[in-house]
Amino acid sequence: MAKPETIAGLDMGSGRVTCLIGAPEPGGGRMRVLGGSSVPCRGISGGVVVNILETKNAVSQAVEEAEAKAGVTVGGLFLGVRGVHLQSFNNKGAFNIARTDREITAEDVHSVVANAKAIPLSSDREILHVVPQSFSLDRQRGVPDPVGMEGSLLEVDVHIVTASSAHLNNVMKSVAQAGFEVIELVYGLLATGEQLVTPEEKDLGSLLVDLGGQSVSLGVYSEGSIRYSKEIGIGSDFITRDLAVGLRTSMATAERLKIAHGIAHSSLLNGDEDIEFSRVDGRTMDRVKTSTMMSYILPRVEEIFNIVADDLQAS
Repeated sequence: MAKPETIAGLDMGSGRVTCLIGAPEPGGGRMRVLGGSSVPCRGISGGVVVNILETKNAVSQAVEEAEAKAGVTVGGLFLGVRGVHLQSFNNKGAFNIARTDREITAEDVHSVVANAKAIPLSSDREILHVVPQSFSLDRQRGVPDPVGMEGSLLEVDVHIVTASSAHLNNVMKSVAQAGFEVIELVYGLLATGEQLVTPEEKDLGSLLVDLGGQSVSLGVYSEGSIRYSKEIGIGSDFITRDLAVGLRTSMATAERLKIAHGIAHSSLLNGDEDIEFSRVDGRTMDRVKTSTMMSYILPRVEEIFNIVADDLQAS
């Protein structure tokens, strides 16, 4: 089994499964990566499991390779989920403090959050996360932590993330068949936000855009918390496909060209490099200039960010 301090995370994105194993740095606060692996997976499309056997095999390979690099064996995994099946919204909850001392306890906080998430959901959906945004005490807003304070009416604003029950069950089944236990399911965008968005940025207001293969994750932060999140069904695989069609090459070659040489704006063009690549038959060789690649990449990037802007404008 893994050492007690070892933590393993598994991210199941569009067409790829990634496992990282880490341990806390001395003194705490930061994690040190011990080993990791990322493998292609044809069993996942758009963040949704479409083939359990393919996904199980990819999970096994990713975890086993990460274990070999880390020199440990893991049993449980923190599992990151993504995809357009995820939906989110904000809600409110209230809880009356009937005790004579009126001092707010952790149990009161639990109760008001439970009231906020007591919402009707269709039978095919379930709550993945309930994130408290802010508390109010006797109508006084902006209370970050009400525990220990006195009042008679405790209220909370929350951000609720829901997921497709069928998808979560398929994800859990794939991991279980690979021989691992899921310790906790985590929305990938929220995990990314905890690592990349600073407390000051969350307070002042910021937008997090996580560009995946087949979806874009959006997170809007203000007043110290997540205020809006959304999964949009377009991603970097669309750019790869545009390159593959335009250059008449394979998706694998187009992906390699995109990562190694792709740019999305002329200001990033540092000389017009002439790059050799193979056509779709794998034998015929051809060449393409960086500026020509940009002509395929830029329109799709503009489309993606126009969709993002339109979504934010409508939210």
